[in-house]
Amino acid sequence: MGELLVNLWHEITTFGQEIWLRVAWLFFWKRRGARYIVILGAPGAGKGTISTMLSARMNLPILSTGNLLRREIANGTAIGKQCEELVKSGQFVPDEIVLQLLSQALDKPEYFQGAIFDGYPRTLSQAETLRKMLAWWGNKVNRVVLLDVEEKDLVERLSLRRICSNKSCGQTFHVNFKPPRAENQCDVCQSELTVRDDDKPEVVKDRLYVFHETSGPLRRYYERNRLLTRVVADNTTGPDDVLRNVLFTIEQFD
Repeated sequence: MGELLVNLWHEITTFGQEIWLRVAWLFFWKRRGARYIVILGAPGAGKGTISTMLSARMNLPILSTGNLLRREIANGTAIGKQCEELVKSGQFVPDEIVLQLLSQALDKPEYFQGAIFDGYPRTLSQAETLRKMLAWWGNKVNRVVLLDVEEKDLVERLSLRRICSNKSCGQTFHVNFKPPRAENQCDVCQSELTVRDDDKPEVVKDRLYVFHETSGPLRRYYERNRLLTRVVADNTTGPDDVLRNVLFTIEQFD
């Protein structure tokens, strides 16, 4: 459904798009006043942590394509099996698959009043796709926040991150910043902690390389549209301070 909407939007002229936005505002009345916030950053930048905190403060649900993909993999679906090897090797999943999962999610009523996009879009083409998809419903991206972290801090965060092996739990810990009470054991369900395949040191460097190669055009795109703000989120800045700065920039341009 989402891919169809994007293709239809592409075929409409610029003038027609402006007219449609006015019509959509009337037709999709349940989506009026929706706020969509994009949180960008390299792997390990803290997108999940800040998105969770921001969700509670803004009363908006989180939409993480990474979580959508991991759910497909955990459930052993056709999409999940197709993506598992790509994720293990640190590669990005093809846009058409991400678009399919994203459109299915956005079509649910829980996202009608907005969402916090955790780590999506990752590329310029995905940003354009998201813009067209939201525009079809008369909505838009309201603000984009880039969590700015130095590479050495990212490597430390990722290589020392641990995740609960119990897929129904999925709690995340960190050897330095959030250690479990018992060594290598989940605080919640007492299952063994493991290292995600894409957090292994040899894969981390590949993930960061891919991110830097693809994120430049994306950042410039949102800068041109006056939507992007950088927020420092290095290892000397606590999550509460980062959240405070993120909220400030959202409210400042709201």
